[in-house]
Amino acid sequence: MAYVEVFCLLVFSIFIFHLIKRPRIGLNEPPLVPYQYPIIGHTNHLHHDAENFLKECKEKYGEPFSLYVFGSVRTFAGVDSIPEVLGNSDVFDFDTGVNKTFPLTDIFKKFTDRTLSDIGRVVHEHVSAKVNVYTSRIQKEIVSGIEKFIGDCKGIC
Repeated sequence: MAYVEVFCLLVFSIFIFHLIKRPRIGLNEPPLVPYQYPIIGHTNHLHHDAENFLKECKEKYGEPFSLYVFGSVRTFAGVDSIPEVLGNSDVFDFDTGVNKTFPLTDIFKKFTDRTLSDIGRVVHEHVSAKVNVYTSRIQKEIVSGIEKFIGDCKGIC
């Protein structure tokens, strides 16, 4: 009997926690697509059939819409609404968005402290000075690419 009471208390506390922490969408934000399972949200639908699920959400809720995926609200914008999102500089910062997706500044920290002349010197030493080493290889790759994609041009010329 005690196990049933503990289980009910656990389910009730998880439900209350979900009500407190559920995602809230502001007035000027895209609509949040309703989901069936708390905490999981749309993760299962997006994992199994992402293309059809996103098309269905776009048809029902319009171009920008939000999904509850992996415990956070993610906004999906299509081709029609991307210029509007990118044009509004108060809301969107391209450098921050790219850094969240591809954390290149964390990977290449040693290059961010260098000046432009240092980077130019490194490029000159390691790329420009060794061009003659790569010239024959580049020519072979170009010729093989022409033969692969265009074909043999001896009969035409």
